[in-house]
Amino acid sequence: MQTIHRVRKVWNASDWEFFQINSDSYLAVANYKNDTSYNINSVIYKWNGTQFDTNTPYQNILTYGATS
Repeated sequence: MQTIHRVRKVWNASDWEFFQINSDSYLAVANYKNDTSYNINSVIYKWNGTQFDTNTPYQNILTYGATS
């Protein structure tokens, strides 16, 4: 299992989930809210062989107060 070094752009994350599809590893972050709204992107980061690429999320998912 990989070590999570840092994840940027996380707003009141309510859950984190590591998962694998075939040989690819991902980290899903469910963001609950930011300073002004519950409408906020939750994100999926992809492991690039060294770290999760937090500069370019693999996928953004518009959520409203995401919880686990």
